[in-house]
Amino acid sequence: MPLIVHVMSNLVCSIVLYGSIHATLFQIMYLRDFRHLKSLSLKGNSMCDTENFTEFVIAYLPNLVYYEYAMIEPQERQEARNVFS
Repeated sequence: MPLIVHVMSNLVCSIVLYGSIHATLFQIMYLRDFRHLKSLSLKGNSMCDTENFTEFVIAYLPNLVYYEYAMIEPQERQEARNVFS
């Protein structure tokens, strides 16, 4: 099942997508349209096994505060930016 995101940027604060979502990194970038997205969990999805996936999520979703229910530390955010700058 592909990840389909409709732009409702002022409505979303948290997204939890457990299971078998077969999305690409490019599709994850669409989550940037959700400016109010603060928390994201993608646990159990095959895309999470991609090298540097966590860093990718943190770098490309700058408004995200929590990833996999853990607060993103400033050092983690900077390291992610360094990987994907």
